[in-house]
Amino acid sequence: MSNTFLLPSIVAREAILSLQNQLVFGGLVHRDFSDEFAKVGDTISVRKPATFVSNEFVDGSSTVSPQTITEGSVAVVMNHHREVTFSITSKEAALSLKDLRTQLIDPAMAAHAQAIDADLAGLYVDIPGYKAESGTAVLADLAALDKMLNDNKAPLIDRRLVVDPATKAKYIVLDAVLHADKSGSTDALRLASMGWVMGLESFMSQNIKTHANGDFALTSPVATGTAGATTITVGGTSGSGTLKKGSCFTIADDTTQYIVAADFACGSTGGTMSIYPALQVTCSGKAITVKATGYTNSLAFHKNAFALVTRPLALPVSGNGEIINYGGFSVRVTSAWTTGLADLITVDILYGVKTLTPELAIRLTSA
Repeated sequence: MSNTFLLPSIVAREAILSLQNQLVFGGLVHRDFSDEFAKVGDTISVRKPATFVSNEFVDGSSTVSPQTITEGSVAVVMNHHREVTFSITSKEAALSLKDLRTQLIDPAMAAHAQAIDADLAGLYVDIPGYKAESGTAVLADLAALDKMLNDNKAPLIDRRLVVDPATKAKYIVLDAVLHADKSGSTDALRLASMGWVMGLESFMSQNIKTHANGDFALTSPVATGTAGATTITVGGTSGSGTLKKGSCFTIADDTTQYIVAADFACGSTGGTMSIYPALQVTCSGKAITVKATGYTNSLAFHKNAFALVTRPLALPVSGNGEIINYGGFSVRVTSAWTTGLADLITVDILYGVKTLTPELAIRLTSA
């Protein structure tokens, strides 16, 4: 164990297992991995799952209609290069593998797992559909999420719900949730599991985000735009400020739930705001209602709503290190001897997160 050249290999093998075992969001979304080396800032083209059409076969026919595989792609920037660095003395390196993992490796990988889950939870800003929690927990709230996913034609399998601690505490007392079958493929998922409810495999995460709208203070905001457009002209009588990406709003005489697709800064005369989805109904001077600020964003989603994309990092030209690729993840471990008579161990990972299909997710908001 104390051999400096063996230490990165030992740490890497344990680290990648520990990372996978501690993820919640990271274990529930679409994952894309290739063993091709990448660096921070690289853009990766990720294939989206293929789609097909079910054709009626005519009895007596000797022909079928081969379909062109509709497999879109999306660009994902590998913009998260995260590292945890710590020193190991010769005494610590002599620990049993179990003690080394408990005292050093698991805490280090817990930090990485928290970061990945937090970045995935932050993708809520791309999701326009939402259901506000009722004041008192009712099963109808969860049924509404199921209906909204059904309306959006989300596949029935691989549906998940990840809620914040307060929302879990609120809904766990419902009989249908309290007595739901619990499951999970890793320790983190088993511990976080709330069971299957309304077709949703449900979990709790401490990384659910709270949304702040910004300092938007435009008085009597109104929208003007043409159906199909991805921008609207926003006007008002006075005031100014910024409306942050992911803020939810509706437009009078249009039942669609919209989000601000990019931070919108406006003066007293308004401006042009990017929205998602595209405008469904042509409008002129129609009142805008912005959802009140400061709410949590639990997420009901199909696995293919979001992607976690990982790539291995190359070993440095000099130094002692190890790369482990396993189960759709990659971990790099390097070590260097310090003047403090200890090995400096760095465990780093490279990844990007992306919303693939916003319609396959619905927010459950706290207000």
